[in-house]
This record gives sequence, C-alpha cells and structure tokens, in this order.
Amino acid sequence: MKTDQGTTRVDKEAAKAHRAASKEERRENDSLLNLKLRSATRSQVSIKTYTDEISRRAEKRTFTPELP
Repeated sequence: MKTDQGTTRVDKEAAKAHRAASKEERRENDSLLNLKLRSATRSQVSIKTYTDEISRRAEKRTFTPELP
C-alpha cells in the first residue's frame, strides 16, 4: 500500500500515547486510523446523524448520558 503523510489534530492524551508507542504500535495505530478515516470519508452519513443514532440506541437500551 502506498502511503502519504498528513496532519491530524488529536487530544493531548492521544498524542502522548502515540509518541510513547513502539514503532510497531505506531504502525498499528496508523493502520487503524487510516481505516477509520477512509470509512468516515466514504460514508454519506454525517457525524451528527451517526452520533444521534448511537444516542438513540443507547437510550433504547436504557443508558442515559451523564450531565456535568
């Protein structure tokens, strides 16, 4: 597979974990992120629609969101 580099913003914990990971773990993380990004960009479903569906399913299973 041919690859290209890009920059993606992540939270501090994710960045720290990625920097601390071994070369093999970073390669695995990169592969997982690649698959997720490809899936997300191919989908015709918006993030809002996706999260609304997750919330609906959670409520159906009697899970409720925690409020601060």
